[in-house]
Amino acid sequence: MKKFIFLLMMIIGIQIIEACVSTNDPDKFVQGVYHLRMNGKMDDAKAALEFFMKKDSLNAQANYEMARLSHYMLLGGSQVEIEAISQSINKAVEADPENVIYAYYKGIVSF
Repeated sequence: MKKFIFLLMMIIGIQIIEACVSTNDPDKFVQGVYHLRMNGKMDDAKAALEFFMKKDSLNAQANYEMARLSHYMLLGGSQVEIEAISQSINKAVEADPENVIYAYYKGIVSF
């Protein structure tokens, strides 16, 4: 029974990722990843972001969300390094230096 539930959850997660990836709007994609993270599907959100960032590694929103996702995973006990979080938020700030939210989050991560 546990294997069936796990398989069902994996199928649902894959469908959500496919729905997110199928959109051509990067903002909607990152919003979909955000919703995955908020629903506790951290691994699905990370997989989707990594897939997206292979195509567009300079997207500020995606790098910001990757930093937030990594930060939450670190707080949850996952083996995430601070350097990974810093690298993602630094890319977001470089891509959109006028965005004060990115600069503020960079300050939080740096502290």
